[in-house]
Amino acid sequence: MGQGRELGLQLRHWLDQGHTALNSGHALANALCDGLGEQELLKGPVRDLGSRPLFLQLLRQSGATQRSNLVSLKQQLATTYSPSVLAELLDLLEAVTGQELDRSDLQQGPDPSEHPQEM
Repeated sequence: MGQGRELGLQLRHWLDQGHTALNSGHALANALCDGLGEQELLKGPVRDLGSRPLFLQLLRQSGATQRSNLVSLKQQLATTYSPSVLAELLDLLEAVTGQELDRSDLQQGPDPSEHPQEM
């Protein structure tokens, strides 16, 4: 289990218990960063995620609206982060929302027809 999934499950637990301190992006980002411990690689991206209004909205939503915002947030994050960091952030989002994301459009290798093999 990766760090992103663990954080997502922890956040889900906090939300289920009604922790109102997590209603602001700043408090949420700090709580998630504390949960990372010594994992420096994810602290910046997690802080960024916590500050995004779309992330805060989807935590309070359900159904089709949550799904739509989740897909939009995935697309935003994909333009910003490396594949390894993106994978952890998507793991977090899936764990906290309970919804799986289609990742087939991410990390696609180059089209072999674009680079003919030399003989």
